[in-house]
Amino acid sequence: MNPYFLKAPAMTELIQRNAAKILALSLVLLTGVASALPSAQELKDEKQLQSDRTSLKADQEKLKQDEKTRKLDKSSGRMSGESKDGMKVDDDKQNIKSEKSVIANDKNGSAQKKQDKARLVKDKEKLKSDEKK
Repeated sequence: MNPYFLKAPAMTELIQRNAAKILALSLVLLTGVASALPSAQELKDEKQLQSDRTSLKADQEKLKQDEKTRKLDKSSGRMSGESKDGMKVDDDKQNIKSEKSVIANDKNGSAQKKQDKARLVKDKEKLKSDEKK
């Protein structure tokens, strides 16, 4: 096999990367006009565009990895998979759950049960407030 032979996808990518240069050269060859050559600014812009495309690909790959990590963290119950506001909501829900279990163990009509119910109402209000954020 010829080592200089390029596969079709590689050739297509090569052409896309150098499209501006190929177009300018073909204009020069067809018209013989030297002004069709790309200017220094155009070449600089082309290099910047290539750099931007490369960093965009890297950023997109990083974003995909971060989203996978966040989903894994959230599904495993790690708080790092959530925002600070999300963590507040989870804390509020946990407080309500534990307060309900405390109320279930209190004696009916006791002062402690009344205090716990008042605390439960406050916890529910705090949850509503945090969910709005």
